[in-house]
Amino acid sequence: MTTLAVALLLVSGCLPVADDQIRASHLVVRVPALAQLPAGAAFGFAPRFGVRRLILGIELAAFARRQGFAIELPGEVCVVRPSVLLEPGPLRAAMDRAWPGAAVELIDYTKQPVPLGDLEFPRLGLGINGIWRGYVKGSDGRRHPVWAKVDVQVERQTAVAVRDVNPGEILKAEDIRVDRMRQHPSAPTTAEDPSELVGKTVRRPVRTGTPLVAGLLTAPREVAAGDKVNVTVEAGQAKLSLEAKAETGGRRGDRIVLKNLASGKRFRGVVAGPGQVKVEGDDGTN
Repeated sequence: MTTLAVALLLVSGCLPVADDQIRASHLVVRVPALAQLPAGAAFGFAPRFGVRRLILGIELAAFARRQGFAIELPGEVCVVRPSVLLEPGPLRAAMDRAWPGAAVELIDYTKQPVPLGDLEFPRLGLGINGIWRGYVKGSDGRRHPVWAKVDVQVERQTAVAVRDVNPGEILKAEDIRVDRMRQHPSAPTTAEDPSELVGKTVRRPVRTGTPLVAGLLTAPREVAAGDKVNVTVEAGQAKLSLEAKAETGGRRGDRIVLKNLASGKRFRGVVAGPGQVKVEGDDGTN
């Protein structure tokens, strides 16, 4: 945790109050006569961070009367909530802790006073728009939101194309290399093992050096329309095989339409592999 302990903002002569409520226990420091009140008696809300509140003597006397005590008219009391202005050093320290090794360019950040406390920037707070949302956890346990505009880059092992690849082309091992690249943390990742990409096709043109992310790739169709395929039919304990023509294509797990070459009837099956289709039960194969 990065504890904010710099640029303390206190208005000269003002009474520091760290809580949401101004209580008798705070005011008694300046108005000793209030010592007869219960320490926890609430006078009212504390001001916003960095803003002072001036409490008049007649307000303090009225506060005592509400608690059942009479006091001589005291002087006015200035109250302020201790706060800090964020500075680049603590901001970067909190971000480095969230993403060790990341390159962070700090562009802008919260300029309003914030409470003293622990500064945190969770990873999930970083948006694709470059706004990183964090918080200061104050002594009251509450999280007070802060933000920073940043450019964050992390280094990753990235599979990239060695050459220009056209849609529908099947990737070979020699088409892929692994580079270390700096990217935004939200950028899509590639397979850690390039061999996982071999045999896949690209959905759209890919230029040399382009990361081969999942959104660009698809598994090739194991069955294409017009292919002759082997069909395995399972019905209870019985199992038979026949040859059929695929009228629609698909990948492993896809349901496709086939034509029985012997009877001419159409039926449906599930692609089980290259040139292989599986049918469970009598699905019109006869």
